[in-house]
Amino acid sequence: MAYVSLTLIHVKSVVAFRYFYPHAYKSYRAAKNLTSCLDIKTTAFGFYDHSTMSLWDDKEAMVAFLVCAEHKAAMKSFDKIVTGCVYGYEAPSLPDWSEARKLLEEHGRTV
Repeated sequence: MAYVSLTLIHVKSVVAFRYFYPHAYKSYRAAKNLTSCLDIKTTAFGFYDHSTMSLWDDKEAMVAFLVCAEHKAAMKSFDKIVTGCVYGYEAPSLPDWSEARKLLEEHGRTV
């Protein structure tokens, strides 16, 4: 079964957004270009809160993405510019945004 990964990221300040956006864009493009990433979507809830959902072949494929160069670079500055939570589970497809937000609130792990 496919694996769903959900994230909710809160950018700490307007200045931090300047650093967040290039990392987020590069990570998004890297994931989108992987054949193991079956689908990926992003949205913003206001200026400071950003969310992603991605669908992977399996959990191992998602974990492999976590250590790619673009994502690793983003994670190095994570604590300085954002806070967030993540949640992953097996499912055949992505949820809608309201369901994703609910799942993150109920089951999300703070990172």
